[in-house]
Amino acid sequence: MTAVTLLVGRFAYDVHVRVSTVPALVAALVLGTGCFAALGLGIMHVIRSTEAAPAVANAAILPLTFISGVWGDFGGLPAWIERTAAVFPVKHLANSLQVAFDPRTTGAGFVANDLLMLAAWLGVGMFFAVRFLRAEQRRS
Repeated sequence: MTAVTLLVGRFAYDVHVRVSTVPALVAALVLGTGCFAALGLGIMHVIRSTEAAPAVANAAILPLTFISGVWGDFGGLPAWIERTAAVFPVKHLANSLQVAFDPRTTGAGFVANDLLMLAAWLGVGMFFAVRFLRAEQRRS
């Protein structure tokens, strides 16, 4: 999916990925994918049916994407909203990807704080995923 998105971006929107920032891009994608996959597995115990899954996922992620700047900079958000967004992984994944694609980025494009936050959330997600899967195994 990433390759297709990059190809569409390249040919439809003239988006360029600089070779120097590819490692940072890959690191952000790998940590972000792992983080959200683990969090998804970890929250499965809350979701009681397959019909409820999209509603739970959207209720959790959509507000975070708006306050995290995924859809643009709304400017002037209250400080408490900025602090709330900074706690969750969406803002850190979005920022890491934006830095990796920004033509003004110098160097490799790694944002250590963002990658550390994604790794921390990956740990949180793995903790809850393992707990959920062990509980499911005991029920079987």
